[in-house]
Amino acid sequence: GVYAWITVNFLLGHFGNQKQHSAAVLDLGGGSTQIVFEPDRLPDGSLQPLPETESTYNLHFDGHDYLLYQNSYLGYGLMEARKRMHQLVIKKDTQHACLPRGLLWEYTKEVSEPIQFNGTGSFEDCVRVVDKMFDKSQECELSPCSFDGIYQPAIADSFRHGPIYIFSYFHDRTQPLGLPAAFRLPELKALTESVCSGAYLDQVTDLSLREELLDRPEWCLDLSFIYRLLSYGYEIPDDSVLTVAKKINDVETGWCLGAAIAILGDSSLQNIE
Repeated sequence: GVYAWITVNFLLGHFGNQKQHSAAVLDLGGGSTQIVFEPDRLPDGSLQPLPETESTYNLHFDGHDYLLYQNSYLGYGLMEARKRMHQLVIKKDTQHACLPRGLLWEYTKEVSEPIQFNGTGSFEDCVRVVDKMFDKSQECELSPCSFDGIYQPAIADSFRHGPIYIFSYFHDRTQPLGLPAAFRLPELKALTESVCSGAYLDQVTDLSLREELLDRPEWCLDLSFIYRLLSYGYEIPDDSVLTVAKKINDVETGWCLGAAIAILGDSSLQNIE
């Protein structure tokens, strides 16, 4: 996560530029999701104090100090989320709100016998299933917490000025459907509602995209999970702008460049785990 943060902020030219707030970085893989950001500095430019936990990281780079919040949520990647959400539905019924209305779909993963899901295509009901994944009731020993009792500075209070960059599955599940590269959460919600209800498919004229939507019945599920991870899990405010980026200045986002910078550059970065 920290390497990805270095990559993005290096490509944006934020290092050594005290006039620009560093960017937050959110990554969504198949098995886990990561978040890394530098909380807003104090009015005098000094670092905002954070409690010493496994999620805080002191970084010295290019002659400057950065105090980062970083955490990886294992089991909250998109592929793992799919499995967990299907299991939540199985426990209650075979009516599946996160699948297209009228779809009969045989599910065979991690079940003793095939399950025949009946899609109902309801965004509201799908979100209720998604929200059960994010345990907000778990004891928060060090507040504030995001979910599962994990400490995280509230983005609404501690990250008010910097840009937010998201990539990997955040990109792959939103950009083919025409969501702007820079968007706010209400726009993602509207797209998700349209996909879940089937209204989006009715408007599609691109044959390859239409085929993609029909061949992959989990688009509503995926978008609902992404929307609630951002809005409910991480509690990103509706007025925050999120930027989907696969590349910045024609360079791939991700951790590889950040790792190379760490190896070739400041030696204090080389021990990041």
